[in-house]
Amino acid sequence: MNRTLRIVFILLCAVMLVYSINQMILRPMWGYMTFLFYVSLFFLFSFALAPTMLGTKASKKYFILSTAGACLMSLGYPPLATAPIILIGFVPFLILEDIISRKNTGLHRAEVFKYTFSGFLLWNILTTFWVSNSALMAGFVAISLNTLFMSLTFLAFHVTKVKLGKPAGYLSLVVYWLSFEYLHHHWELSWPWLTFGNSLAGYPSLVQWYEFTGTTGGSLWILLSNMLLFLGFKSWLDNKQYGKGFFLGWILMVAIPIFISLNIFNHYTEKGVPQDVVVVQPNFEPFYEKFTVPEKIQLTRFISLSKSKLDTSVNYLVYPETSFESVNANALNSDRNIMWLERMVDEYPHLDLITGIGSYRVFDSHTVHPVTVREKVLDSGDTIFYDHHNAAISIRSGVDTIPIYFKSRFVPGAEIFPFKQLLFFLRPLVDKLGGSTEGLTAQPERSVFNNGGNLNVAPVICYESIYSEYCTEYIRKGANAIFIVTNDGWWDDTPGYRQHLVYGALRAIETRRSIARSANSGCSAFINQRGEIEQPTQYGVQAVIRQKILFNDEITFYVRYGDLISKAAIGISLTLVIAFLIVFFKKKNQ
Repeated sequence: MNRTLRIVFILLCAVMLVYSINQMILRPMWGYMTFLFYVSLFFLFSFALAPTMLGTKASKKYFILSTAGACLMSLGYPPLATAPIILIGFVPFLILEDIISRKNTGLHRAEVFKYTFSGFLLWNILTTFWVSNSALMAGFVAISLNTLFMSLTFLAFHVTKVKLGKPAGYLSLVVYWLSFEYLHHHWELSWPWLTFGNSLAGYPSLVQWYEFTGTTGGSLWILLSNMLLFLGFKSWLDNKQYGKGFFLGWILMVAIPIFISLNIFNHYTEKGVPQDVVVVQPNFEPFYEKFTVPEKIQLTRFISLSKSKLDTSVNYLVYPETSFESVNANALNSDRNIMWLERMVDEYPHLDLITGIGSYRVFDSHTVHPVTVREKVLDSGDTIFYDHHNAAISIRSGVDTIPIYFKSRFVPGAEIFPFKQLLFFLRPLVDKLGGSTEGLTAQPERSVFNNGGNLNVAPVICYESIYSEYCTEYIRKGANAIFIVTNDGWWDDTPGYRQHLVYGALRAIETRRSIARSANSGCSAFINQRGEIEQPTQYGVQAVIRQKILFNDEITFYVRYGDLISKAAIGISLTLVIAFLIVFFKKKNQ
């Protein structure tokens, strides 16, 4: 790169970086400033490292391909209307790997990793920059680690392709990536926001077959689509006639699932028992207002909004995540807010209130404590033991018992300290950065809230709603509908809350369950069994919506049998790894 031009770009990026930092210091809410911060930082480092990243004609080509792939992949995620572009968005990364592989130099592994890491990092930034609005360092770690895991998965494909040949190599990309996504749903460092199958959530008419495959089916479709298009393009360059077969295969690969989905979408009839549901969006800003507005004023807003839509025919009332804080889980009926809510609920004979709460339990010294227990030394010198939960409760008219559910899929860093036994030396740093080293207390199995009859609600709390198999466990426990209680205000008015909303549509399709979604600041909505979002509220306003939804008891194929595709992918991945090791040690011993 021309030295003068490089200096100009570096200065421009530096100015944007300084501006974004200044705005983040001055503003209580960051909005898109984190986007500007990360993008300027990314290109600042890229241009500053130009001698190694952009120093040759080949390296410029690699950087352009990785950047193009990042942009296309980011365009393939909600809330953008360009989401179907993800069916071709991965192709630049495949072209990049192919070009580097043909160089046949000892540096091919390092180059593949370096340039795919660059592209995946930019893709993560463009799509999930907003996660840093809640905590800058936590967001930085999430983006960096997710990029690393993606890059290592792609590198594993490259190495397998080099050692076992192209057919096994391209197969390995598909099964390794699906295995990575499955792992990313089932460990403590879980951040599966960019699962390929999530990308088409804004187009429910195209993914109705998720009721058979879950989102993994979408991931498989997207990987195969990109693979066939790449192979078609490559073959066309070598042999135009041969390449036409791949292009035809790609067209069929894209068209057939869409045709099947549209057919299901147009003929599916919602099923179940109608229930009248009211959803409240109180709109308390979570960073400052939630902790400064007096508790009584907050409660008054909840009750006032509720009564604007309530009457004696309403069956359910839904409030968002952590609507009420510091509730003693061992004495729910003694909490002042809970008592006020019970009085309101008793005015309506058929009403069941589902609300999120922040709760705690105190243990005596003789009780077996959970691993998340915390200690506090009182002024008297006595030590008390307690834990915290992000929970949901059900308050039913005329019923004294209040069932409680503890959120059990946690946001790494904010709600759980991953691998804390292994990473114990990081505890002081995590505490200093505002994370949770003790973590919240979970429960071993999902539980549902019964209405006193034959109907059950799945109380899904915030982050839990992006996990397919996690949500299906509620259905196997008897849930006839899903209520998502969440607080997406941490991310400000950015794509984050919009993505979170449409991901809920995938849970509706996978389970064929209607969804009522209550978000503190938006968007609240209803989602029907076909995944269509109904009555979405505006972000940042007080709102209350009411609708009759159907409580379904039918079980989908995916709920019954689970993620069969991922399990098959893991099996094939292990076979390929064994084959790789056999070849590796054979060559080493020759």
